[in-house]
Amino acid sequence: MKLRVLLASIAMFFNSMAIAAPDWLRDGRIGGTSISSSMNQSELIALIDQRASENVSVLELDSRLSEYLTDAEFDVEVAFIDRAAELAHERGLKAVIYYPGLEVLTQNGVNLASTMYKDHPEWIQKGIGGAPNVFYGNQEVWVDPNAESAWLSPNTGYLDYFLERIAKLAATDVDGVWVDVPIYLETGAGWAGAEPEAAADFTAWTIAEGLNPPNGYTVPSSADFNSPAFRSWV
Repeated sequence: MKLRVLLASIAMFFNSMAIAAPDWLRDGRIGGTSISSSMNQSELIALIDQRASENVSVLELDSRLSEYLTDAEFDVEVAFIDRAAELAHERGLKAVIYYPGLEVLTQNGVNLASTMYKDHPEWIQKGIGGAPNVFYGNQEVWVDPNAESAWLSPNTGYLDYFLERIAKLAATDVDGVWVDVPIYLETGAGWAGAEPEAAADFTAWTIAEGLNPPNGYTVPSSADFNSPAFRSWV
């Protein structure tokens, strides 16, 4: 299962970081810093200088990476992030970029024909009842009215899409990427993670584990903790 491999890799990374984390990460004084490619150079420098004067040692850069961006829009943001990291380093600061892992926001998504969910419904997490894990409006405090919040599955083609973009960020001057919300939020669909790819991997895993031989379990259609299939899936 791709998700298990991804989570195992993350666990190995953090286990190694617990032993070999650099001092700037262990002892960092982190300052949130909202940047935008619409800023001019003077505005960006002034903002970074302000953080330096506040005795910050690590800039946590917030850009437009939470949004559904075309490849061209993403490349513009990456170039601006690269410049921000360079300016931070000139002032003796480190810089990490914030990037949501499994959530993509489309501003005004209610009224747009092109959103993450509308363009790639096959990448969306599904609840065990089959509902897509997507919602609109301010059902969560960080989602603006009319915005779409789409929750993506790492068991689908979204994983390659995401990792390709991570590779572009890794090629910049940033010192790290903070990947947030690697979760199955239940606002849009209960018990998400039952999309076809994940469901097939679950059945294969139950067979490999010798559960309910010879056919294993399929993803249950409802939450029932008395069901061994549901407990196994959880």
